[in-house]
Amino acid sequence: AGRFILKRFDYDIQAYVEKRAQNSSAQYGIFALWTIAAFLIKLPGVIPALFYNLDEKTKKKMYDELYARRKAMSLVDETEAD
Repeated sequence: AGRFILKRFDYDIQAYVEKRAQNSSAQYGIFALWTIAAFLIKLPGVIPALFYNLDEKTKKKMYDELYARRKAMSLVDETEAD
């Protein structure tokens, strides 16, 4: 699929072998594949984060739970060393 899209932007596969620069149309196509396509693929993963309830109360609860887990893990690590 990527080769078809690059061909649409006049990508010259021999340019790399011959150490020539791609034309501006091919450079734009490469840019589009690496940025715009990646953005569109990642966008569905960002949408749920917009609706995630993250107020001060929730953040404090999360930090407290993480602190307790880390403390418990460090106690386990110290007892395993003995």
